[in-house]
Amino acid sequence: MKFRHGFKAEAKRIAARVREKVGLTPICPIDPVQVCARFDIRLLKLSEVEPDSPFLHGENRKFFSAVTVPRGGQTAILHNDKHHE
Repeated sequence: MKFRHGFKAEAKRIAARVREKVGLTPICPIDPVQVCARFDIRLLKLSEVEPDSPFLHGENRKFFSAVTVPRGGQTAILHNDKHHE
């Protein structure tokens, strides 16, 4: 997948700010539960929902760790809690 010019650098800067706000060092892994609680974002575990999309089932599950789901003025993150197993 090709990203727009500057996307990766911007994503790294955002991740650094998020880590700083939740008290992590630059190399610490980001805990989705901690981050979502800090920023008042609803966290949904993929194992606890039944998404209709075939991209989120079976073998396809290994290809993503999370999906951001905007809805109106709110945001949720669908976290693939089986991604690293």
